Amino acid sequence: QTKPTDLIKQALHWNIRRIQICDNLVLNEEQWNETITEAKRSGIELEIGSSLLNLEHTRNCIQLAHKAGSAFLRMVIDKGAYQPTEQEVVAVISALLPDLEKSGVILALENHDRFSALSLERIILATSDTWVAICLDTANSIGAGEGFKEVLRVLGRYTINLHIKDFNIRRVDSKMGFIVSGATAGKGMLDIPSILKELSQYNKCRTATLELWSEFQDSWEATLVHEENRVTESLQYLKKLFTNENGIEINQFNILT
Repeated sequence: QTKPTDLIKQALHWNIRRIQICDNLVLNEEQWNETITEAKRSGIELEIGSSLLNLEHTRNCIQLAHKAGSAFLRMVIDKGAYQPTEQEVVAVISALLPDLEKSGVILALENHDRFSALSLERIILATSDTWVAICLDTANSIGAGEGFKEVLRVLGRYTINLHIKDFNIRRVDSKMGFIVSGATAGKGMLDIPSILKELSQYNKCRTATLELWSEFQDSWEATLVHEENRVTESLQYLKKLFTNENGIEINQFNILT
C-alpha cells in the first residue's frame, strides 16, 4: 500500500508543492503525525479531504485540516447510506460555521453525483460564501445527469480547488448505453485550458489536483505501471498550462478511490 511519505517523495521529484489526501487512505493519529511532520520537513503542503458530512466526523476533520495546515477541507457529503437532504446539509454546515471560523479552514464541498450544481449553490448561499466553497470535480456531475460546462457556469465562482479528471465517453457495442472511462489529462474530452481560463476570472481557485481513473490491467503490477505512465504524461501536459497568468497551482496527487 502506498504511504503518504512515498507520495511526498514523488511530489518532490516532480517539483510539486502540494498533496491532497482524501478518503481511501485511512491513517491513525501516529501516521498522521508522521505525515504532517515529514511534509513540513520537505516543504510540501497538505490538503485534507474526507466524506460523511455530519457534525462529529466533520469537526474532527476540521481539526485535522487545521493541524496539517490545510487551507480547506474537501468534503463529499454522502457516505454509504448517509444521504442527507439539502435542508439537512444546510443545518449541519450552519452548526459547523463557528468551527470553520475558529480554525480558519474553508469547507470545500465536492460535486459528487447526487447533488445538482444549483443545489450546491443554494447550500452555499444559505450558509456562508466565505467559509463554504466548492471542490470542483470535472467528471462527477455526470452522475447527477449534468454536463461539466453547465456545472462550471454555476459553481465556478465558488471553486477553491479543481479536480482535473479527464475522461472519455463511448457507446457500448450494443448502442444501448455508454461507458465513462478515465483518460490521461489532455487526451480526453475535457477542454482543460478553457476551464482554467474560466476559473481564473473569479480569482478564487488557487490549486488544482490531478485525479486519474486508471483501469485494471492484467495484474496489480501492470496497473501501477499504467497509472505511473498516466501520471507522467498528465503532469508533462499540465505543467505547460499552469502559469502565473491563471493563478492556479497544480497538485500532483489526489488519493481517492
